Amino acid sequence: MGPAFQGIRVLEICSMVPGPFCSRILADLGAEVVKIEPPQVGDESRYAGPFPGDQEDASSSFLFHYLNVNKLGITLEVAQPEGRAVLGELLQKADVLVIDFPPRDLKKANLDLQQIARDHASLIIASITPFGLTGPHADYNAYYLNTYHSGPDGYLNPSGRLANKLYPDREPLRAGGYYGEYQAGAVAAVSVVAAIYSRNFSGKGALLDISKQEALMSLDPGDIVQYANGSGMRTRFGRIALYLGGLTECRDGFWVLQLHFDRQWEALKKCMENPQWAQDPRFDTVEGRHQHRGDLERLIEEWARSHTKQDIYHRLQQAEVSAVPVLTPTEVLADEQLKSREFFMDGAMPSVGRVPVASLPFRPPFSHSPAARQAPSLGQHNGRIYQAWLGYPESKIKSLEASGVI
Repeated sequence: MGPAFQGIRVLEICSMVPGPFCSRILADLGAEVVKIEPPQVGDESRYAGPFPGDQEDASSSFLFHYLNVNKLGITLEVAQPEGRAVLGELLQKADVLVIDFPPRDLKKANLDLQQIARDHASLIIASITPFGLTGPHADYNAYYLNTYHSGPDGYLNPSGRLANKLYPDREPLRAGGYYGEYQAGAVAAVSVVAAIYSRNFSGKGALLDISKQEALMSLDPGDIVQYANGSGMRTRFGRIALYLGGLTECRDGFWVLQLHFDRQWEALKKCMENPQWAQDPRFDTVEGRHQHRGDLERLIEEWARSHTKQDIYHRLQQAEVSAVPVLTPTEVLADEQLKSREFFMDGAMPSVGRVPVASLPFRPPFSHSPAARQAPSLGQHNGRIYQAWLGYPESKIKSLEASGVI
């Protein structure tokens, strides 16, 4: 069986994380993805890093490499009239357009997605914007910090036992890295997959309006529903009220425990070789353990400080207690579970050499390649795409380059 989306052509006009991650998923599923970047400057993520040795180099951004492996790359200034005409020709050959221009930038570039959808009836357009294409906030500017805090999750961070202990009064924080941006990209990819499936029956394309805010809201809507129903507002302290444990220190780092039931408490006591303090009647019931959780969690941590996280992990998992180690990047790469599932593909980067590349977080029903095709350099495939897709002679390509269109 071949890749699911073999024969599907995708155009990506995006920067940074959500749109590129969406089309990266489609590329890994077999689609031919052509990344369109502005001439000279390219995608913003080329300058975002991290970089080898922390030395900024637009050709060696690990972020750009991860998001854009298995893609082809061309340059095109879509804001120019001649560039829009070229884009129109490319769209005639494409099945999907992934674009992340907010409404005001679409207007500046004279790109009307509704008109594009009418002109290309079978085209699937995935529009990814901070707040959606409509509504009173549609034209608002936003970076990831803004969109993350437009949902409820930021209000509840930092949370967890250790965070609440160390930073009880700290201001709301967004999640590390680009957690929310990847969520928006994954939502967009699911939307595109559904639209492709629908088109197989109807023959009609679709304009998909993906809001980063709404993608983040979909992660944990329960807090909003709880508040709307008059059940009160959960805080970062209440977030950990449902279980004991949380992030806990040990001899060589950290591990995470979630202790819910009596049977888990009995198993944990046995794993700890039944210390005298564990016989305290205050800890005999779920209610008692919650009432005296501060003392209990401190005592568990004192025990853990004499053990490694791997020892704790395997000992507690064997006893069916929910516990996992907090892995460092080095430990993630050496993880036997990920190795056995061939999660990391072999990749290459200019001036860096071979690098591991994370694959899809599921196993598709076809054999996936153990190697990832290198992310494209800026305009690397101009000749190939403009000739193969549009039939442009070399003289026209050079003319477009000279005029700054590509």
